[in-house]
Amino acid sequence: MLIRKSMLLGVLVLSGCCKSNMTRPDLYPNHEKTVKPTFTLYAAGDHAQSMSLQDFSGNISLPELSSHSPLYAIGPVAELQGEITIYDDHVSVSYIEDNQPMVHSDLLGEAAFLVYASVTDWEEYIIYQGLEDLDELEEYIEEAAENAGLDINQGFPFRIEAQVPMLDYHVIFKQHSEQSHAQARHSFALSDADVRIIGFWSAVDDGRYTHTDSRIHTHFQMRDDSTSGHIDAIEIPRGARLYLPIKIMDAADP
Repeated sequence: MLIRKSMLLGVLVLSGCCKSNMTRPDLYPNHEKTVKPTFTLYAAGDHAQSMSLQDFSGNISLPELSSHSPLYAIGPVAELQGEITIYDDHVSVSYIEDNQPMVHSDLLGEAAFLVYASVTDWEEYIIYQGLEDLDELEEYIEEAAENAGLDINQGFPFRIEAQVPMLDYHVIFKQHSEQSHAQARHSFALSDADVRIIGFWSAVDDGRYTHTDSRIHTHFQMRDDSTSGHIDAIEIPRGARLYLPIKIMDAADP
């Protein structure tokens, strides 16, 4: 396996370990080249607007997502009845029962707002510096994406697989109509957790599918499927694996 090392990012780039259809530029020496992504990103509903109006009614039917594959998606269930996390078509919807987090894998009902993508090709990087919080992760994703040739003025998905020393998360679950959004937020903490993280980068921090002070929105699934939810705080260790969508070189028509 060829390993390309990037000192700027603190990552090892593993070429050949993920599916890639990247074309060598010199195959078309006389043609103009274009770069296109290997994913399509969608956003249904609007986080900032839902919060402003306190309107969490459904904006997309979850069964409609079955036509997208491989699918990655995050967002809250309509009327704040749980958290939706889909990782490589693997569905985990978390909810609360007896004040404890529970999960099911049914792609049913609606989402209040949802960001989702179908991604065909990823490139894998090994992170060899620890990241202490979500702010550091956001900075890291921005720099890694720029170096990978992604346009940070456009939204894109990313994912991480790691055994994390610490992860704080919440599941939003409104138990009765009089509960406020804050009261419906149930917080939990994990340590030494084997997780799959799916995140989305936003072109601007306008709050459509991120919080207004951030350009990333992240959820996770435990690898053993025991729980999932919205990440509030995390430490990502050296050796974690970061995946970014591959952009392929293509030749314009002669």
